[in-house]
Amino acid sequence: MGWLDSVKEEFNKGANPDQYKDEELIKIGEFKRTSHLTHFILSVVSAGMWIPIWILFGLLNSQHNKKIDNDMRLLQHKKMMRGN
Repeated sequence: MGWLDSVKEEFNKGANPDQYKDEELIKIGEFKRTSHLTHFILSVVSAGMWIPIWILFGLLNSQHNKKIDNDMRLLQHKKMMRGN
């Protein structure tokens, strides 16, 4: 389970959003999602010409999300080291 899953789980259990630092909430909002349905439709309409763009979007979003995940892990580590 990743850090985002644990945050979602805490919110589902009624966690107070005020317990999170602003920087953590900002990072959560920075995740990018690839709309696979949209890309699939564009690939069908363009007879497969859209597939390389779909792959590019997927790779770029994945890299971006890994960076955000690493930043969040660093923030959590700093938070633990401060004893909060």
